[in-house]
Amino acid sequence: MFAIEKDYSKSDQTVVAGAAIYFQILKSIGFYKKFKNCFKDFHPAQGWDAITIVLVIIFMDILGHDHVSDINILIADAGFVTMFREYLKHEMTNMEWEIWENRFNGCCKNTLPCATVIMDFLNSFDDPKMLGVKGTATIYQATERLTEIENMVEEISNISYRKSGSPTTVTLDQDGTIIPTFKKTSLYTYLFDQGYQPVNVYCYELDVIISTEFRDGNVPAKMGLMEMLTTAIKKLPDGVKHIRYRGDSASFNYGFIKAMASGYIDQKKRSISFAVSALSNPAIKALYAGISEGAWETYNKKEGVECAEVEYYEEWMGTQNQLRLLVLRSVQKNPKKTKNEPVIKKRWDANQLEMDFGLDVIDEEITTIESNNKIYDFRGIVSNIPEKVYNTKQLIKWARKRAGKPEELHAVQKNDLSGGCMPSGKFAVNWAWWLLTCLAFNIQSLLKRVGLPKEYKKSRFKRIRSTIIYCAAKVSRASRRITIRIQNAVQLDLITIIMANIKASFSSA
Repeated sequence: MFAIEKDYSKSDQTVVAGAAIYFQILKSIGFYKKFKNCFKDFHPAQGWDAITIVLVIIFMDILGHDHVSDINILIADAGFVTMFREYLKHEMTNMEWEIWENRFNGCCKNTLPCATVIMDFLNSFDDPKMLGVKGTATIYQATERLTEIENMVEEISNISYRKSGSPTTVTLDQDGTIIPTFKKTSLYTYLFDQGYQPVNVYCYELDVIISTEFRDGNVPAKMGLMEMLTTAIKKLPDGVKHIRYRGDSASFNYGFIKAMASGYIDQKKRSISFAVSALSNPAIKALYAGISEGAWETYNKKEGVECAEVEYYEEWMGTQNQLRLLVLRSVQKNPKKTKNEPVIKKRWDANQLEMDFGLDVIDEEITTIESNNKIYDFRGIVSNIPEKVYNTKQLIKWARKRAGKPEELHAVQKNDLSGGCMPSGKFAVNWAWWLLTCLAFNIQSLLKRVGLPKEYKKSRFKRIRSTIIYCAAKVSRASRRITIRIQNAVQLDLITIIMANIKASFSSA
């Protein structure tokens, strides 16, 4: 019925014309010029330079490619190759471009780095010392090369901060996720599968990753969180005067809470407000049991959840003020015979949640107590935020938002980007790969802030790719200028608007 044949027109064709908006935002922030001198030790005299390979990996992430071998798809897209090389040419002086082109022989011109070159670059991050040992939990320090990618992530987050109006108050959510893998060198996680367990510090107001730490699967969730948060806070701009922190029960550590309450965790002594899920030690269980029936009020009538608040103080707090303990209780639907025993419960079934939403399991410690011939599940939140800022219900609602955005971030990194598919059995190589997904996420977040129309600002990659990025067009060169000709009128209007928004945002800076 249909005759299918090759199009022999002279114009290069592309199916990702929407990638032009990412070239525009990279040009606007001066990405290439800022980082072109990174990783000088990789191919110093000839071949593909490191920053070009980094850019290729970023575009592989943005365009939805999970594996290094998927670069062949981009190489086959002549229009994308033309746009990519034109971007590089525009970022260099004539002499720099001439020197850069002389790095290649004839067969490597007018193309992109192949999978072998990309893997060579990633393998250059390998550190034999980063080899997990069964039965030993170790958090490795980032090498100098890994720190260079971390600096890129930080720079994009700082640009987002400035484009957000430089808020004086920011909210930091710290949470870990599990990346299942079959790599032989990976260690077993608490879900009894092999994998890695990176931890992110995410800024809610900016929608960016402030800091990330790649970990072996056997590292306990609460290990090193205070040190990681301290490092993340150092990366915040000086304009931030107040920090709000939300964490799950892994953050319920006496030293951690005391450091936040006293302000010792920040060298600049900025005020830190926090709300973390409580673990059920004897003092907290006694407070749960001592709440009178008259103190409970309805929190969620449909789910049958009630809330109350009590003052919380233990000897380890020393001279610091009492904290607020906000308590949620609900009648157990399937009562158990045991009582007064804390149990760790999963809010949803892990496999079903991953399959339906791509999110991680949220673990909460639930204390089961019998009262008035009913068995209740208790959950607690400890906070130093005063009541004049948030009353009981408002503070609970604000604290429990932590279970939303960070989990969505993990889903984006692992499913929408390539963070869920590790390229190597070498730990540091996978760390570099994970950092590059964080970089791609922050670039996407910046684009949402300065370029995308309002109806797309909360959209996931799936919608943005299908409606904007994946767009057929012809790419032609005329009068020393690259022209992208888009036939689809809707996509043409969208891309034109986004390009104009980006230019306007950075021209006014």
